[in-house]
Amino acid sequence: MQHLRFLHYIDAVARCGSIRAAAEQLHVAASAVNRRVQDLEYELGTPIFERLPRGVRLTAAGELFVAYARRRNADLEQVQSQIQDLSGMKRGRVTLAASQALAPEFLPRVIHAFQAQRPGIAFDVKVL
Repeated sequence: MQHLRFLHYIDAVARCGSIRAAAEQLHVAASAVNRRVQDLEYELGTPIFERLPRGVRLTAAGELFVAYARRRNADLEQVQSQIQDLSGMKRGRVTLAASQALAPEFLPRVIHAFQAQRPGIAFDVKVL
């Protein structure tokens, strides 16, 4: 997912308005961020930042590209959350069968305590 890091670099530069400030925020060398910006501009065939005496400003093409990068990042965060939900048992359904002796007091307490820690888990209880 190396290309996603580059999208993050571009977004950071746009937010900070400066390659140096973005590099500090990202904890990488300013030359590395600048090189990624230049690579992208070369690949797109147009500048995405206007170089100013004190920083950078997005061009019209840059505005379009940064909007794309932010949508990609939002989509990635959503997928990562869904993957965590799958691997972390954050949601699901548990089916239990219990005797009548456990149903009125014990089970509701235990289920309530369990759901307080894992609110995405639903229970189907069958009293037999």
